[in-house]
Amino acid sequence: MHHTSAVVNLYPLSSYTFGTKEPKMEKDTSVADRLARMKV
Repeated sequence: MHHTSAVVNLYPLSSYTFGTKEPKMEKDTSVADRLARMKV
């Protein structure tokens, strides 16, 4: 289903984390940090 991939492209991880996690983007400066936090 290519539709799912299109949605992911439209909404980057930054927007996803902003909506799911706390509105403190300053803590997670790098994308790697965000992914690491999500895994933990």
